[in-house]
Amino acid sequence: MRWMAEKLRRSAREARAEPGLDEALSEMGPNHATEFADALEIEGYPKPKGGYYPVWESIGKFREALVDFLAGKEHAFIGGLAVRSYGAREGPTKDYDVMVDAAHLKELTEFLDREGAALKGTVADTYQFRVDALKFDFDLRVARSALDREALNMAKGATFGGRRLRIVTPEHLAAMKVKAYSERKESEKGRTDAADVRGLIEAARTTEEAVRKILEKHRPDLVPELEEIVKGP
Repeated sequence: MRWMAEKLRRSAREARAEPGLDEALSEMGPNHATEFADALEIEGYPKPKGGYYPVWESIGKFREALVDFLAGKEHAFIGGLAVRSYGAREGPTKDYDVMVDAAHLKELTEFLDREGAALKGTVADTYQFRVDALKFDFDLRVARSALDREALNMAKGATFGGRRLRIVTPEHLAAMKVKAYSERKESEKGRTDAADVRGLIEAARTTEEAVRKILEKHRPDLVPELEEIVKGP
């Protein structure tokens, strides 16, 4: 039955669309899905003024301010948003993960403060913010390790609303996800990390060999984790 399993995986890869960063970003904020939901006439609940509820408008404004800020700076989208951009996740993401050069850390934290984001904690080189008013998280990662520096330097160009942005390559994204998995494999987030790595490979955005090559260069100790992920639960 191995041939059938492979056929199903191949069909899934061929059917899975690659939404791209532009669409993945547009999914958080006023879009066709939120407009449809908000336009439904539910008995006892008035329709929102302007076509969508204020929280969507606020999230959309935050997104616009963020991409305006990031355009032209050394940055890269990582995490779930990047995975979704490559079509390796079926549903929209609910938060933002951005990696920047250390030179931009101060001005980006000041930007987040102006936008109402509060620092909730730090894990290694990641600063975890929460935008309570909009009920979503923003993880700011500073590229300090050799793996992160290479991922930032080799990030691909992307656009949103005509503005030039950057996103990590699928192989670097998968390698970073392997690292995250190794640190929290027993948690739900760890299981999501593993699923993201498998998704990137199954969607043919990268290969196990390409991810292994990056890990052997920067984190050879994590190669067994990659093999564990690929093997599956």
